[in-house]
Amino acid sequence: MASNAERRRHPRTKALPSQRDLTLIYGTPDGPSVLEARCRDYSEGGIQLEVETRLPLGATVEIVGDIEGVNGAQPLRRRGTVRRCAPTGFDRYLVDLSYESILDGSSPEAVSENGDAPDYYEILQLSRNASPDTIQRVFRLLAKRYHPDNAETGNPELFRQVVEAARVLTDPQLRAAYDARLGRHDKHRFKILETWQSSQGVEAEKRKRRGVLSLLYGRRITDPQHPTLGMRDFEEMLECPREHFEFTLWFLKESKWIRMADNSRFEITLQGAIVAEEEREAQPLRRMPLQLAAHKGQE
Repeated sequence: MASNAERRRHPRTKALPSQRDLTLIYGTPDGPSVLEARCRDYSEGGIQLEVETRLPLGATVEIVGDIEGVNGAQPLRRRGTVRRCAPTGFDRYLVDLSYESILDGSSPEAVSENGDAPDYYEILQLSRNASPDTIQRVFRLLAKRYHPDNAETGNPELFRQVVEAARVLTDPQLRAAYDARLGRHDKHRFKILETWQSSQGVEAEKRKRRGVLSLLYGRRITDPQHPTLGMRDFEEMLECPREHFEFTLWFLKESKWIRMADNSRFEITLQGAIVAEEEREAQPLRRMPLQLAAHKGQE
């Protein structure tokens, strides 16, 4: 319980009725556990949450979400310590947390005007049509893998990205708004447009091949049950008329990097996937967003 001096130093503010649930992550012997937490009140020094699970005193947890204030939503990404955990009588617990530190990257990424922000679907390696259950399942696996407490595969930066991606994509309203912004900026994010159209001859042809391979590679990863793309997809995503793809597709088929599937659409081969990965490793600054292929191919 906060002392009178602490209350005076950090006056608490009641949560607004519009306040959304926050995401609470804490370590267990089996890996990180993820809870939905209802904000009751907050201050500069800590926060009071209502959860369905008793948390041990002294446990370190991570709180991610937005705090609704009079000036709108403000991002909250803090690490805190459990100072009190008391039952409320309805199989729920009231938890007082004092903040310890700000997590890396204190504000959540948004899709900027130039499309530079990470793709949350790509972070989770999911199709844009992924169901909420699928997102939650993949999130739990990735959170356990990248959690900083995991001595073998822990990665604080990837963990932060996974948490933020799941927070947005599991909230229907946040996901709808994010998808709308993402859709408006797909062309900005697809860097192949800036490369092949600014070159000519052999170099332009090579870039088109890399673009087609990257799209098919992304499609295979994000939607292995439907790994094909059609000519219309290539036209729209590369902004190139189909007549300009005749040599490109002939070259890729003769090289056995792509093939025609039973539905008269194209899919990448094993050899093509190896080439695409070599290209991505050799040119990291030109990596194509995988999810464009997954999204466009299902329209």
